[in-house]
Amino acid sequence: MSRDLPANITIPAFDAYQVRIVRDGHEYSATFAWSRYESKECALSAAIAWRDDLLAKLPPAATTLGSYRSKPQKNKRSYNRVGISRYIGVDRRKLGAPGYLRFAVNWVDGTGQSKVTSFQVGKVGAFSWEDELHAACTAEAFRTQWEFSRATGQSFDPTNYEGWRHKQCYPFNPVVSEQGEHK
Repeated sequence: MSRDLPANITIPAFDAYQVRIVRDGHEYSATFAWSRYESKECALSAAIAWRDDLLAKLPPAATTLGSYRSKPQKNKRSYNRVGISRYIGVDRRKLGAPGYLRFAVNWVDGTGQSKVTSFQVGKVGAFSWEDELHAACTAEAFRTQWEFSRATGQSFDPTNYEGWRHKQCYPFNPVVSEQGEHK
């Protein structure tokens, strides 16, 4: 038997196949002991059938095209909405390890790679509320434009947000041409 197993299937204890699928923080799992089936191949077939049946009933994973969570997970530190986090990052390279307030936006590029784009407000204690609001609104516009592009099947260009500190990139309002394309 090949060591390559189908997605979501593992061998946890050398005597069974285990199927694990996680959606929105909830785990669905089942174990298929080899001793309960005629052969390992029969146990694997049963595991694959169970997995495929469950996947047909569950919503798509948040990483698939056109899908993302509508509510933040309880263990995540989303800011205001799913996909945007507000946090203080520490720069240990600098004397005193100062903290910097950032808004990070999670997104997936056209090749399916997970990405994070960070909008740094500034050193803690050295920025204004206007600076924080500008970074928060820019992060919101970035995520909104990415979600819109994904939902409409269009490519997303993050370079529109380069130089964000010196321009206003928000609110994101799509301009739709007569052909139905986003400009």
